[in-house]
Amino acid sequence: MKREEIVEALRDGLKSDHSPVDVEIEYVNGQGEASIRKIIDIEFGPTGRDFRAFCRLRGEERQFRLDRVIYAWSKRQQWDLDDREYRSSES
Repeated sequence: MKREEIVEALRDGLKSDHSPVDVEIEYVNGQGEASIRKIIDIEFGPTGRDFRAFCRLRGEERQFRLDRVIYAWSKRQQWDLDDREYRSSES
C-alpha cells in the first residue's frame, strides 16, 4: 500500500470535533512483529513521520511510526465502497 493511501485512511480517524471513524492498521513493531490495530483520535506529529492515536487493542493512547504501517483502512472508505457498489447495482 502506498504511503499516500495510508495517510488518506489515517485522516478519517483524525481527532476533531466531528465524529472520526475507526481506522484499522497493520503495524509492525520494533521487533518486526505484525499486528492488526483499530485506532481512533489520530494526531500527526510535527514531522508527519509519526502519530499518536487511541489503540482499541491496548486500551490506551499509543505512539506509532508511519513507516511501520503496512496497511490502513477506514470505515469511511468501506462506506464509500458500499455506496458505489449499491449505485452500480441499481443500474
